[in-house]
Amino acid sequence: MIEKPAIIWVAVVSLAWLGGITWAFLRALGARSRRGGLIFRWLITLALYAGGVAYAVKLDYRIPWWTAGALTGLFVLWTPALRRLLFLPWTSIFDGAIEPPSPKPLYSIAQAKRQQGLYVEASQAVRDQLAKFQGDFRGVLLLAQIQAEDMKDMDSAELTLVRYCANPKVTPRQYAAAMTQLADWHLQVAQDTCSARLALERIIDRYPESELALMAAQRVAHLEGVEKILQAKRHPRPIAMPEPLPNAGLLDTALILRPVQEDPARLAAQYEQHLAEHPHDTVVREELAVLYADGLQRLDLALRELARMISTPHQPPQRVAHWLNVLANLQIRHGAGYEAVRQTLQKIVTDFPDLPAAKGARSRINHLKLEMQAVAEPRPEKKLGEYEQNIGLKYGPPFRRQVMPAPDAQSPAPDRADG
Repeated sequence: MIEKPAIIWVAVVSLAWLGGITWAFLRALGARSRRGGLIFRWLITLALYAGGVAYAVKLDYRIPWWTAGALTGLFVLWTPALRRLLFLPWTSIFDGAIEPPSPKPLYSIAQAKRQQGLYVEASQAVRDQLAKFQGDFRGVLLLAQIQAEDMKDMDSAELTLVRYCANPKVTPRQYAAAMTQLADWHLQVAQDTCSARLALERIIDRYPESELALMAAQRVAHLEGVEKILQAKRHPRPIAMPEPLPNAGLLDTALILRPVQEDPARLAAQYEQHLAEHPHDTVVREELAVLYADGLQRLDLALRELARMISTPHQPPQRVAHWLNVLANLQIRHGAGYEAVRQTLQKIVTDFPDLPAAKGARSRINHLKLEMQAVAEPRPEKKLGEYEQNIGLKYGPPFRRQVMPAPDAQSPAPDRADG
């Protein structure tokens, strides 16, 4: 006979043990779909415990005869849950089955409809997925792409992206990607540079003084060149070819055939005028810096332009490292001291130690004296020696021509049989 406190203690410990298993199972798996099964197991377990305790009290706290069968049934009932709790975390290391796959939008049907030329059905298939997964950036871009590229409906494509970007949960990268893609479609599909400019200016207005704004301003600065190309396509003009130079192959020198170089001062003035309108155009500013140094021999002005780009905040680290390398190249070519060049390269190593450019800067510092010496000392000109003229038209060894003497009329003919 088991005493009353012992039976109550066994019941409490067993219930606590099963409760801990259930809590751990729910916390580890978090599967709401299995909570119904757990509730069912708990109801059966509580019913068996209640019946067992009541029958034990009736029998003066003696263990019922059907206790072994009840425990066996409970073991079978809780085996699936115990298996998931104890063994599934270890087996999931190999098959990844501890967490059910998260639902994702499927756009394969829309892609298939699009390849078949069924653009209306494709757009509807995308909308069906967006109704289930609202705010999916990939689906929004796909819908706008079908509208812009396939249906040639730029108004609908712009409305789709603008509505998506109105969501406050949109990240800056997604907003910039959407507006940049919209600008590309305005240029490619509609050939409308004004609308493309407005799309890019939205990025500048929403995220001023940021890396995204600098990239958008860079593209805005080059829209004028795109507009000239589009106008040339819309209104092609004949290209006037210059008169060919007579007897070009008989000239003593080929210097006259070289194209006329544009005046560096005039080209620098054009660059300065462009930068006055678009101060964030780093491509033109870099070209102006190189022109100052190589064309006008003004290294100080080149350093001023490069320093302005390097000190501008929110510039990508890769581009800043590139400008520092350009600065080092100009310093080497135009006679800056060893210490000045070394400090420029050391700035790449100090500011961007994780970039590949830092490794190249260390290598350049180690070989900087040799590099500066190679630039300072011009290569000697190699002169060709003087050779005998018309050497290929002469006979001589090893290709000496065998001249046979003319046969004498009085000499007997050779015997053909003797070979």
